Amino acid sequence: MIRYQKMHKLWNNLLMKQVFKLSFLLDFRKMLP
Repeated sequence: MIRYQKMHKLWNNLLMKQVFKLSFLLDFRKMLP
């Protein structure tokens, strides 16, 4: 059970990183003329 929670946390972190990267890229493209 604890192991599952750890994996879940790790997975969440990865997901958040991906989402952050994606949103950053989108914002960056918007800034370009």
